[in-house]
Amino acid sequence: MSDLLDSFFKDRSHLIKKYPQWRKVRIIEENGLRILDMPNLELLAGYFGYLKYKLTKQSVKVFCRGERSFHKTTNPKLFRDENIDDDEINKRKQLIDEICSDLPSWYRASRFKKEDVGPLLQHYGISTYWLDLVDNIFTAVWFALFNNEGKFGYIKFFVNKNENNDELIIRDLRENHSSLSIRLHCQHGISARRNSSNFSNRTIDLSDFMVAMVRIPVSSKKDINISKTYMFPNADLDNTLKYLKKPKFFKNISKMLNKYGYSSNFLGEVK
Repeated sequence: MSDLLDSFFKDRSHLIKKYPQWRKVRIIEENGLRILDMPNLELLAGYFGYLKYKLTKQSVKVFCRGERSFHKTTNPKLFRDENIDDDEINKRKQLIDEICSDLPSWYRASRFKKEDVGPLLQHYGISTYWLDLVDNIFTAVWFALFNNEGKFGYIKFFVNKNENNDELIIRDLRENHSSLSIRLHCQHGISARRNSSNFSNRTIDLSDFMVAMVRIPVSSKKDINISKTYMFPNADLDNTLKYLKKPKFFKNISKMLNKYGYSSNFLGEVK
């Protein structure tokens, strides 16, 4: 990751010396990690382009993710508890797999029979072992800055293949689902997980696929004029949300959670 920070500064040194806005771009260290401090969103978009230009030549794809606070690790929401052991990790994975397997019997809609129904549920508020990514920088910025009461938001950049030749399974939900699941399209929904059947403390963290992290000021939110209503369309527009808000879904999820010994709100709620 540091190589891409240093090469960016080297390649753009003539601009950093000449222009005041560029001079505000700097490498900082936060919690032991070197990250890029960006003053505005135009330069952030340019940096995303820089990464794509550099890394596409290496036959890898670049994705991004917005977070409202600094997190050195990048675990899927299902596994963000501290001190979670491997047995608990696999128990939770088994729970999600069983939910996805049973879901077609709850609803006849074909969208719940697809292999990426886990990522679908993830985008509607249910915690799974998939990680939400996007390929649209402004969507990532929105999630980093919306309702952010701090001073900074963070954008992480990921590639689908790391230096050890491990790969991510990528699901582009816009390609696999119709606009009946319109939230996926509004949010440019992409989901990822490690291409491995081994789920453990070592493999759930996807930080080894991260090639850069950028810090942006929360004051930049004035430049992103996207409403929450757009990012989360209501059930009149989003047919999948309408299905998942029905009592049947909550009732069946609660039964499954009770079977595994979890509380009814363990996986979150559809919202």
